[in-house]
Amino acid sequence: MQPPPALVALADTSVLLALMLGMAASFGVGVLLLSGGLSLTFGGQSNAGTTAVIAFLLALTISASAVSGVLKGIRYFPVINTVFFIVMLVIIAAFGPMRAFLASTVALFGTFCSFTPSGLDL
Repeated sequence: MQPPPALVALADTSVLLALMLGMAASFGVGVLLLSGGLSLTFGGQSNAGTTAVIAFLLALTISASAVSGVLKGIRYFPVINTVFFIVMLVIIAAFGPMRAFLASTVALFGTFCSFTPSGLDL
């Protein structure tokens, strides 16, 4: 027995609305995180203009990815992200304070082990 068409339409609308609101919330949080991170990294205040520019660039990137399709553009974004990550990792490893990074990693791992109840009996 098929459910009534009105119930099917209501369910479809509810699911689509939930999906859109979830994506909008994720987009907004991402824009605010990028804006705050840029203001902390380069100094200055995170204002509405900066946030609007970041939102526009992010929306433009997402739109270009969606328009280009799965076989053309979307499959290249992970490759671009991976290359960017590796380049940034090499730059930070070469010019950054690696000794401080490694020391804090060891210290934080020790803190993690001290708070983990017998999960890591090392």
